[in-house]
Amino acid sequence: MIRTGIRCVGRNAISISITGGAWRHTKPRLLSVSRDKVAGTAACVGVLGLATTISATVFGGTVSPVPIAVIAGVAVGALHERFPFVSAPPAADQPLVGNDTSNTTAKDNATSSSPSNLVSLKLDPSFASTTLLRLGVVCVGAKLSLASVATSAALCLPVVVPTIAATVVAAVGTAHVLGLHRDFAVLMAAGTAICGVTAISTVGPAIGAAKTHVAVAVANVVVFGMLGMILYPLLAHYLFFDDNEDKDSSLSPSTKAGLLLGVAIHDSSQVLGAAMSFRDTYGNDEGAFGMATVTKLTRNLLLVVAVPLLSLLHRSLDRGQSTVAISGNLKKPPLFPLFVLGFLGVAALRTLGDLFISSNPSLSDGVRAAWKDSYTFIGDMLGGKIFLGTAMAGVGLGTKVSMLRGVGWRPFFVGGVAACTASITGVLSIYVLSKMGRKEALHV
Repeated sequence: MIRTGIRCVGRNAISISITGGAWRHTKPRLLSVSRDKVAGTAACVGVLGLATTISATVFGGTVSPVPIAVIAGVAVGALHERFPFVSAPPAADQPLVGNDTSNTTAKDNATSSSPSNLVSLKLDPSFASTTLLRLGVVCVGAKLSLASVATSAALCLPVVVPTIAATVVAAVGTAHVLGLHRDFAVLMAAGTAICGVTAISTVGPAIGAAKTHVAVAVANVVVFGMLGMILYPLLAHYLFFDDNEDKDSSLSPSTKAGLLLGVAIHDSSQVLGAAMSFRDTYGNDEGAFGMATVTKLTRNLLLVVAVPLLSLLHRSLDRGQSTVAISGNLKKPPLFPLFVLGFLGVAALRTLGDLFISSNPSLSDGVRAAWKDSYTFIGDMLGGKIFLGTAMAGVGLGTKVSMLRGVGWRPFFVGGVAACTASITGVLSIYVLSKMGRKEALHV
């Protein structure tokens, strides 16, 4: 007879034993990682539910639950850092999991409730803030057709390119004036100008950046991106929806707001959070949300060009500064994000569906209505509210206040200058694009 049993043999390890098969295996961290991610995702869902309730009851729905979820997530993460959840091992006479437990109890493990045997339960929000975020972006593709994606991408390039160039110059120049390392300068330029943490993780190995420089650059992106996610929706509405706004502009206020949110905020999660907040607060503005999404994904695609250019920039800076190889456990993301392909694929399906279903007069009204309900549910509810909403709570929960300790003011001054440069250049580029489009329309 083959008997199996599972035992806890340490803080982050389990032991699986099979009697009769002479096989024993210990796999460290397997169970704890899965458990921590489940706990973190559950916490994100709870934070989102709390934020939605506060938005509806306290603010009457006039404030989006997104910034509330982010702030609540930061608070929960800070409390968890200070007071971590702890689970005790099984009681002395409690049998462990297995098919035959007659001789396999917690006594066999010689465990007790002493502090050395307590198991810490971590709230790991990485599944929510990465996997669910990407799934949300893919689902949002159902809200747009390929034609609208192509039009928005072509429209945003005259804003994205000068903003990236100005931000890179500002980040590198300010870091040089303050005497900071060239590694940090290039990483800060990549993170602020291109696509946040993804750009930093990609450029870091390419230039051989030190792990400390990577960490400080990521902290900058988190801090200023979070501030932008909360403040820029208010700024966009103030700038582009004012009563004195030029009514003859070639760009609608929603398009301008989406361009600013997509070009001035650092990370993809932060841009989508700001766009969701703007949409929910100001009359369900799907135009601004779609424009911000396409603008940010366009910046992500430019990472393919930015990595070799930033590597050349790194070599052209002071060659006397030594570098330290980046930690090998930092995973380098692909140059071309796969979730962007998913976004385009879903947009292509939406286009085909509109072509063969919505525009087909031979089909009944019920079939066309069912198609519309399907892509509305996928884009609005599943992607725009459930996946992205949970991801925003994960962004807040994953923000560690402890990362700001002992860094000093100079790196964050560089991050502030770069962030302000991105927003100012973005606003000016939008204004110029709007005026140029108006002049072309008048000449036609």
